[in-house]
Amino acid sequence: MKLVAVFVACAAFFIASFVVAAAPLAISTLSTRADLVTGGDVLVRIDYPAGQLLPLWVTLNDNDVSGQFRTGTSPNTWMGLVSGLSIGNNTLRVRTKAPAGDVSLQITNHPITGPVLSGPHETPYYCMTQNALVPGSTTQRLGPALDADCSIATRVDYVYRSTANSFKTFNPAGGYPADLVSTTTSLG
Repeated sequence: MKLVAVFVACAAFFIASFVVAAAPLAISTLSTRADLVTGGDVLVRIDYPAGQLLPLWVTLNDNDVSGQFRTGTSPNTWMGLVSGLSIGNNTLRVRTKAPAGDVSLQITNHPITGPVLSGPHETPYYCMTQNALVPGSTTQRLGPALDADCSIATRVDYVYRSTANSFKTFNPAGGYPADLVSTTTSLG
């Protein structure tokens, strides 16, 4: 009988050691801190224990978002761009049938127009987009704001610093301009 008790105790210790050594199920945000999300979406990574049998079920505020995830680049990970966040607090939950259990993460989504850290918007606030020059231009302007938050349409402008110490418009489809400033780093 004592031999059976010793065997059971050793087996329990071995199993407990294995469970503690396994990486736990975990959720983390990659694109920003979970409390500083804006725009209604966030890049998320889920780490799950080695040997975990999929599937994992992922919900956002009790709505299934598992389809937004794919196998991650690191072993035992899933990655996904979770969209559809409500303004304010959101709960992202990962559920599994395995002993790893369930885990959740509180995500706070702020309006894309802010505020996030700075407190209330300044008043009075004067929107001047109609006067702002497009980078690299001396004549082209951003144009009038689209709304009361002084938003403009999303745009991408390529510029470079010239040897005349000014910014100029850069065409990425063309070659490097002759007056492009270059630098040499400590690595050569």
